[in-house]
Amino acid sequence: MVGLGLIVVLGLIAVGLLYHQAKTAHTQVVVASIGVVGVSITAVGSLVGVLVKTSIDERAARLAEEAEANRKAEAENTAELAKLDTAIRAVDLLSTPDGSAAPGLRQAGALMALCFPPLEQLDLALALLSTTWRSGDFPTPAAVTIIDRALRSSSHATQSDAARLLYDQYDRLLTPDGRHCYWPETATRYPNELADSARHFALAALMGVLASRKVGDGIDIIVVNGALARLAAIRRNDPSDVARAGATIGLDAVLGWYGRTYERGLEIHTPNGVVDTSELAAEIEADVFASRGLAMNPVKASAEKISDTW
Repeated sequence: MVGLGLIVVLGLIAVGLLYHQAKTAHTQVVVASIGVVGVSITAVGSLVGVLVKTSIDERAARLAEEAEANRKAEAENTAELAKLDTAIRAVDLLSTPDGSAAPGLRQAGALMALCFPPLEQLDLALALLSTTWRSGDFPTPAAVTIIDRALRSSSHATQSDAARLLYDQYDRLLTPDGRHCYWPETATRYPNELADSARHFALAALMGVLASRKVGDGIDIIVVNGALARLAAIRRNDPSDVARAGATIGLDAVLGWYGRTYERGLEIHTPNGVVDTSELAAEIEADVFASRGLAMNPVKASAEKISDTW
């Protein structure tokens, strides 16, 4: 009986020990779980804080961008309105309060203001120039400056309109004594980036100038020499068959006069080198006939007039 009691006591003690161990282990698990949950909650809270801050920063940046875009748009709109107001004032300068045309210099100043920064209303300036140049005492140097400015435009349509105006008014390009021809610098350089149509009209204008007066009687040999050098540059450098053909028949007409006037030819010194009229005549001889079928009609008409009148 004593042994049985001892066994029971020992069993109870063992059960108690096991219960105590189990309780201790459970408590440790619970404590560990609480620790994990606490860490997770802290991490989630930190993540939420970062996300909220990022969202706030992004919204602030977006609002700042929108505000800057609105500011720029408002500034551009204000600038455009100012340009429009200035353009209207410039147009008003073309006439006097009683409606008559303003003096030529005043008109020139108004159109020059239109075609240069900050206005750069080139198409408007050309449209107004087409009427004021012909109808009044508009100074030709200013007109050619405006045309040159338009020829520098990146718009091929504007370039073409400018060169067409140069052709329409070619009879105003020579000074009264015939010793100087006003000519846009952009149309002088070869090669250039002008549109084909612009180069064609510029060539027609050059030929019109030469045909408008007789050499030695209204047009100086200095002008003729310069035009000859320009025609030679067009023939050798222009990418357009039409332009090269026009330059060829123009050279043929002008060189005919040189051949009749200077038996041994003439050496013309140009920025691109020396042009020998005899050598140039021999160079183009084989191309003249074919070129007549390609050249523009105004160029052909001017070449024929030069041949007949010089």
